[in-house]
Amino acid sequence: MNTAVEEVVLDAAGDGERPYVVRTGRGSIRARHVVHATNAHAAQFLTGLRGKMAGVKAHMTAQRPAAAAVGGDDDGDGDRGGDGFRWKDGSGPGSRSWSIIYGGGLFDYVTQRPNGDVMLGGGFGRSAGQGVDMVGVWDDSGTEGMTVAHVAGVMKALFGARWSGNVTRAWSGILAVTGDMAPFVGRVPGALSGAVGKGVALRGRKGEEKKMRLRAKKVDDGEEDRWKGAGAGEWVSAGYCGDGMVWAWLCGTALGVMVAGKENVALEKGAGFPGGKLDEWFPRELLITEARVKKADMSNLVDELL
Repeated sequence: MNTAVEEVVLDAAGDGERPYVVRTGRGSIRARHVVHATNAHAAQFLTGLRGKMAGVKAHMTAQRPAAAAVGGDDDGDGDRGGDGFRWKDGSGPGSRSWSIIYGGGLFDYVTQRPNGDVMLGGGFGRSAGQGVDMVGVWDDSGTEGMTVAHVAGVMKALFGARWSGNVTRAWSGILAVTGDMAPFVGRVPGALSGAVGKGVALRGRKGEEKKMRLRAKKVDDGEEDRWKGAGAGEWVSAGYCGDGMVWAWLCGTALGVMVAGKENVALEKGAGFPGGKLDEWFPRELLITEARVKKADMSNLVDELL
């Protein structure tokens, strides 16, 4: 369900347990925690991040190889994966992601699906403004012609007559970059919040700041029922700088641990979760602080873009 948020209000006097009111086009929601996980759009309500992170328009294509192309249906069995296409280790399509690097820090990225279809994105520096015009953009309703021409033609340029496939779809999306090229993760300092309303920094109930030292416990352990979690607040996990497939998974997991107030708890290892205490696997350099945000000005990236 798409429920656009219009405003975040801090109203601790109304409900100390749930001091935030998230106002949407379909009504208001009372909340103890507000998590900003909208990547490039996080600065919409976290006004302290404006000028510290920006949207970047990026492009992607889906390309289908012809039968005679690399990864095409070279054996006529209807499988575009092509039984004749193999990497040196014997693996077939769908087992590799790779990049085409062409200098100046620019590159295209490619993933081939098991059926042989190629997902190819990039071409950032090939726009009319050589990439500069793609920074500070939050609208992905259209594509940039010169960029699409590049990503649509790169396979033909590389493989020549061996590539006679076609582009089945091209689209754009908004990435996020920060002024220090690393994600912002953690509890949002009050000075960076754009929440409307009056109130002091929320620190939770008296005594709640004390960390409960527990052994690794399962969810159904009786003591879990008494766990209060972290004090009310705003949280963020955003600004993956084009490397969301690397950063996003465990940044989100780390944030969940913080919201639960279990940073100092040795949690059990699970699927997609390293286990142990947070400091044992989460880079503290990613924590959002006023000092870090102050230094992370977008002007730091000028030399990389020009």
